[in-house]
Amino acid sequence: MSGLQPINFGGVGKVEMYPAETNDAMISLQAAGRPIKETWQQVSGAIAADEAKVGTGFDDLSTAFRGQYNVLSESLKKIAAAAGDSFEKMGANGVAIVVHYLELDNQTAALLKSSPSNSSRV
Repeated sequence: MSGLQPINFGGVGKVEMYPAETNDAMISLQAAGRPIKETWQQVSGAIAADEAKVGTGFDDLSTAFRGQYNVLSESLKKIAAAAGDSFEKMGANGVAIVVHYLELDNQTAALLKSSPSNSSRV
């Protein structure tokens, strides 16, 4: 095994999560939003300026492309503008899920240890 520490007390049952690794992945996902957001803020003005210059296109190929692109342009801009925050929220939710998972796992383990059927084993 590669040093991963799953939740699997007593070696029974199935592994539901590798909490430390999952937490690290969620922190990375959360952090990925920052450069996406910053980059979009830096380039969105230039994109809008270039789009204004091109208008509906300057030759047959660009006119055909712009005809398709212009229909989707505003939606794409909204998605791009929200992408950074979306990654930050997904990562933050993932971190919260790991915390909640560990809390529930600890509660379950405490309940199992305190159950009458386990009192004779202790």
